[in-house]
Amino acid sequence: MEVDKLNEIFEIVRRLNFDEFGDQLTNENSLDNLLIELKSHEEKYLKHQRRIDSIITHLSDCFAGDFFNELPISDNQDELDVVCMGFNTYIDELKGALVSRDILEKVNSELLKEKVISEKLSKAKDEFMSNMSHEIRTPLNGIIGFAQILESTDLTDLQRKHLKTIKVSGNILLILINNVLELEYLNSNNVKLVKEPLKINELIPYFSSTFHEIILDKELKLELKVDSTIPQNLLGDSSKLAQIYINILSNAVKFTPNNGKIQVNCYSINENEHECQLKIEIIDNGIGIDQENIKSIFEPFVQKTEDLARTYGGTGLGLTIAKKTIDLFRGSIEFESEIDKGTKVTITLPLEKIITQQKELKTNTENTMVNYKSISILVAEDNAINQLLVKTILQKEGFEVDIADNGKLAVEALEKEDYQIVLMDLMMPEMNGYEASIAIRKLSNSVKASIPIIAVSADISKDVKDKCLEAGMNDYVSKPYESHYLIEKILEHIK
Repeated sequence: MEVDKLNEIFEIVRRLNFDEFGDQLTNENSLDNLLIELKSHEEKYLKHQRRIDSIITHLSDCFAGDFFNELPISDNQDELDVVCMGFNTYIDELKGALVSRDILEKVNSELLKEKVISEKLSKAKDEFMSNMSHEIRTPLNGIIGFAQILESTDLTDLQRKHLKTIKVSGNILLILINNVLELEYLNSNNVKLVKEPLKINELIPYFSSTFHEIILDKELKLELKVDSTIPQNLLGDSSKLAQIYINILSNAVKFTPNNGKIQVNCYSINENEHECQLKIEIIDNGIGIDQENIKSIFEPFVQKTEDLARTYGGTGLGLTIAKKTIDLFRGSIEFESEIDKGTKVTITLPLEKIITQQKELKTNTENTMVNYKSISILVAEDNAINQLLVKTILQKEGFEVDIADNGKLAVEALEKEDYQIVLMDLMMPEMNGYEASIAIRKLSNSVKASIPIIAVSADISKDVKDKCLEAGMNDYVSKPYESHYLIEKILEHIK
């Protein structure tokens, strides 16, 4: 009997790791007690091994992708429980990360969908603005253009008065349309300033002439003081300078009562070899604006009161556009105003200087004499009113003019006849201006393939000029245009 117990003890000892449990034995003298103690240790050991096996299995499941079952924790609070609790904490964090990743992937997926929708809407908006510009400015080109032609004919005083009303209304409408389209353009953050020679002493009076009829109608006194010492070799964007000046002067003309006075001072400061700062002050004795409203005058569509908007009209965009455009120049604008006494607006624009050689080259080009009768012009235009208008303007100057109703006919006409320049509308049936220009540049006759092409279009969308250049056109004139400006552009490209 004792031998059996001793054998059982040896079997248990062999199964157990004696180094691990030996120090826990009580060294009982009785084989019975020693056997009981060893059995107890064996039970603990086997339980310990089962937990380890369970943990290993669970870890394998985790590595296989099953993160939703935590490791079991016993009441012993031993070292295995510490490991299990740490691992469970890690699993909880990992599950949170996976959930977050899943959410993030869903959010990204939704954002990509929204991006596609946004891009489609943006493209649709650009196309709408382009079409709207074309559809409104095309008939407006006819109205303003023929008003200019009629002005040079014999008219009665009553007819001349009515014509003046047409011109004033046309110019006001043009400013409003330009402001709406320009705001969209500026908000695109894709605007780059052009660097071209600026003759400030000529530009300021020219810009001011936009309001000639309104100033006469309101019997305003407009004083232009352009300092003769302003450098004549400045570089800048004349169209953007026009937007700034015309929008500010428009407010002065609008809010100055009949028989009032507007003074424009233009001079330069901080001049050095490479640049100077152009200062433009526009001072009126109009209704003025209080200090509280000055803070919001650059916000779009904001006007002082509804009564003011109804009385004086406008969209509330002029100053917004002026401020955004001044920012493009990295310039500044300051307002000083007092109710019922008037307003002073000071504009400061840093401008670079053009090098002497470029100035001389420009002067030589301008002095080149051209025989108009030797110039044959091909006009691609589908609108009958604009066909008549441009033909009247050009023939009056002595040019020879042929009309093509679309781009396809323009290419065919150029293949058959010799022309010195092409005026190309952009939106035409059968073949548009872009397609026609590309076709012309591919003609086998190198002289005809290199003919100057000027885009003449009512589309003034933000990328139209770049698209014209990419299609092979040399320049761009927007409708409606001043007759003399169109002539200048034509002569500029004819050698």
